[in-house]
Amino acid sequence: MENESQVRVVIVTGAGEAYLRALGVTHVRCWADDEPPSLSFGERHGYRTGRTGHFNHLDLTGPLPAVPPLPPGVELRTAGDYLADPRPVYRLFHEASQDEPGHLTWDALGYQEWYDTSWTRPDLDHGLSTVAVVDGEPAALTFAQTDGATRYWSAGTDTRPAHRRRGLAKLVKAASLHRARSAGLTDAYTANDSTNAPMLAVNSRLGYRCCADERELLKELRSGSPAVSG
Repeated sequence: MENESQVRVVIVTGAGEAYLRALGVTHVRCWADDEPPSLSFGERHGYRTGRTGHFNHLDLTGPLPAVPPLPPGVELRTAGDYLADPRPVYRLFHEASQDEPGHLTWDALGYQEWYDTSWTRPDLDHGLSTVAVVDGEPAALTFAQTDGATRYWSAGTDTRPAHRRRGLAKLVKAASLHRARSAGLTDAYTANDSTNAPMLAVNSRLGYRCCADERELLKELRSGSPAVSG
């Protein structure tokens, strides 16, 4: 890995590229600040620019929109209610994330890998992570990660396709943010692909405002091609 002073981007170069080629990796992607120094740094190492994304901030010490009324047949729970068996939450994530904007697909992410990399993360707050349940099955959820002090990170909001356009994404996010404020957290952050209009609209209605932009950097690792150094 390599970085450069005043440049907020970490990319794979040199020996890292050779290692990835040996594993059969054909494409590398990362994100950088959408600013000339970061983007030119990536270009010098053979990366091309791709999608854009937005970081958004919400001041939890200010006014928050009220939690919307529960639609008929919907109840709110927390991820903590599924600690004994998180498989229903995984099934929701697996179904709802298949059309998430971006180059990656989640269809190969099995339950155990999801459990190890997402569900048991030390910064995942199961009490703040909120689930909307319909007919006993999770229909929408938002994952909340925190620094254990004042900062809250929205680590993903998903709604099953059959339950979309019912306001469930806003419902679970609003409920989670109110819990976060009650717990003493003061700053909430999230990030969205610039093409994800539904979630951008939800976050705007909740009071989030853009605080930074990022740009995807992409590189094809062709077999036998020399690594760019410097």
